[in-house]
Amino acid sequence: MYGMSSLFDKLYKVVEDSYYDIGAPESVLAAISGGADSVALLYFLRKLELQKGMRLMSCHVHHGLRETADRDAIFVQNLCEQLQTTFVLKKVELNTASNVEAEARVARYNALNSVKKENNIDVTATGHHMQDQAETVLLHLMYGSGSAGLSGMHEYRDGIWRPLLSIKPEEIYTFLHSEGIEYCFDETNEDESFMRNAIRKTLIPSMLKLYPRAVESMSRCAGIIRDEAIAWREYAVEWLSKYGFSLNGVNWIWRSAFNKVNIALKRHILRALFNKVSDAELSFEQVENFRELIESDSVNTFHTVRANVNAYITKERVHLYNYDINWNVGIIEYTDYLGEFGDGIFTQALDADKIAGSVLRFRREGDRIHPLGAKGSQSLKQYMIDKKIDMPFRDIWPLLAKGNEILWVIGYGVSQNASIRNNTKNIIMAKYGFVLPDGNSIRGGKK
Repeated sequence: MYGMSSLFDKLYKVVEDSYYDIGAPESVLAAISGGADSVALLYFLRKLELQKGMRLMSCHVHHGLRETADRDAIFVQNLCEQLQTTFVLKKVELNTASNVEAEARVARYNALNSVKKENNIDVTATGHHMQDQAETVLLHLMYGSGSAGLSGMHEYRDGIWRPLLSIKPEEIYTFLHSEGIEYCFDETNEDESFMRNAIRKTLIPSMLKLYPRAVESMSRCAGIIRDEAIAWREYAVEWLSKYGFSLNGVNWIWRSAFNKVNIALKRHILRALFNKVSDAELSFEQVENFRELIESDSVNTFHTVRANVNAYITKERVHLYNYDINWNVGIIEYTDYLGEFGDGIFTQALDADKIAGSVLRFRREGDRIHPLGAKGSQSLKQYMIDKKIDMPFRDIWPLLAKGNEILWVIGYGVSQNASIRNNTKNIIMAKYGFVLPDGNSIRGGKK
């Protein structure tokens, strides 16, 4: 292995540099299909294992779609035995009635992730090269993608490492042929009914005739767009920290602040906000529908952003949630009364006798409150509506209650029965010790 050509050394150096760029992981799972790019990848990673001491495991995902699938699996297993590296075979079943190409991709990455987790491996390496990057950019361009799609594949993202992205496919083939290294041929790569194959077989060759460095240029373009997309995403995250709130599944932004920024930033803000509740990606149409609704005059409106992710738009806020809310009701500390009635938000002087036996909880069916100064009681629901507490906050708003009687709606008001009056004998000071769902907190106040 150490007696290979100078081209091998050149390509290996690219992989080695990429390895250090991503933080020199201690273990790597190599996705090996048996094709030229993945076979070359395995040779580079095996040398990396020998020289750097990282732990290498190879996985072949058997889709069972081709007559030659068993042949490829056996080939990869034999190659791994030859190179003395650990081999794992993972078989998957696909729904061939749907989009086979998409189904295979999802199944493949799910299988790789399961092997990665089962063996406590840091990253998964794939053999995607420079032309794969160009094909990805063209595919997304035809589908009308934004910067996220046009930025192509990342060298490292979400545990997937692509160390060959800056290497041309002809360099890989030259290396393999010069060393007499065999690899498998996947006949489905010739089937132009698959969009990516059609791009590879027809569009790329035509572009190369017009401009021989087209693949390199598209790869460079993807890198530029990717850097800009990262900058936009970082700006959007910074904006969210200033004009939004995110904690324990509660996520919202100030509507007026959102409407003041330019349209490009709005799109990135909505994607960043969505990523608070889901790992999926929004389509351009989903982003635009969401944005246009926020910019409209709609108030107290529900909107399904994507399956299982909903928005509720009030006059002031845009809420986003997926029902995976784990809000903490918080705690109340009681101290001696020293003559101050409190701020009415987080501190409140209460009638100690009237609140005896009370608990801090969220609302329940049948809750009622007698607001301070009112002639009688009303339902807690009506009280919250009157106080303009946003609907998504109501089920997770902290309440001091005894039975179905609400004594203190934290941050809004104390009940008539729990308030201090002339005949109150025992006064106690209550202090609420957690942030409220609207972002109001004892540490800072509303944003």
